[in-house]
Amino acid sequence: MDKELLRTKVNSYRRGLPSNIRDSYNKIIFKRFISFVEEKNIKRDFVFVYKSMPFEVSTKEIIQYLLSKGSNVCIPKIIDKQMFSILINNDTVYYKNRYGIEEPLVGDIVEPKIINCCVIPLVAFDLSGNRLGFGGGYYDRFLRKISLDCIKIGLAYDIQKVNIIPTEAHDVKMDYVITEKTIYY
Repeated sequence: MDKELLRTKVNSYRRGLPSNIRDSYNKIIFKRFISFVEEKNIKRDFVFVYKSMPFEVSTKEIIQYLLSKGSNVCIPKIIDKQMFSILINNDTVYYKNRYGIEEPLVGDIVEPKIINCCVIPLVAFDLSGNRLGFGGGYYDRFLRKISLDCIKIGLAYDIQKVNIIPTEAHDVKMDYVITEKTIYY
């Protein structure tokens, strides 16, 4: 199955989740994420986290948790077709970019090499750690700039799991994918 067809198919599954089920899954994924990073003692000095859209796994509680624990949290901002990591805090003001994604109005750019952990959105994933994004390549280009020891965690609903993601040389694999059912390695 080609990438576009796979995106369309999995997005329809994800959008078909009733909001009460999605909310329940989001709570489970949040708890699983916190337990996982605590148990694995994943370094969290600088954490890059996506700002979730309505049909994605919510990152609102993850961002609040990390900020409350003293982590330096940065989120993506697209400038001239390039993704940057922008440091945020509880007072950060956001606006919606051309894709409808919230970005910080202002903030310091964080060098990707100092990020310890990246929390990444995905449309679909497979059991080999391959990720299918929205097709812009922003995350793959950004993830090639991080250090080799940075932990890459994808967040997804289990219905986003597929047998095989068609891959290309520039695609970056996830180290882990956390869903409401389990953590895939």
